[in-house]
Amino acid sequence: MPKRPLKPLLRKLRQLDLPAKAKALLREIYKQSASLIRRLVEFLYHNRIFAAYLVLGICLYWVLGPIPVVGKLLAALSLSFSVLLGLFKQIDSDFRSQMTVLVGRPV
Repeated sequence: MPKRPLKPLLRKLRQLDLPAKAKALLREIYKQSASLIRRLVEFLYHNRIFAAYLVLGICLYWVLGPIPVVGKLLAALSLSFSVLLGLFKQIDSDFRSQMTVLVGRPV
């Protein structure tokens, strides 16, 4: 099997003037972060309702944040409420789909 070319970050890491142990730890962190991002994207893909509310909350945080005096508070509250609402809507959707399978008709 032909050897795959190194990713740019790993190539730059190899060129750094660091001890081998530090380079090995940085490579391990890079692999773990890639795995974490992959799992996060998979979670959001399978929980699309929650992901939609999360994106809405992030947008509200970005819009409300610059407002003087109360902006940060409003932004944090809107993000929190949108995450909670998304979580409840996702649980409700999952419950309804499970009951449809078990009962045979929509709840």
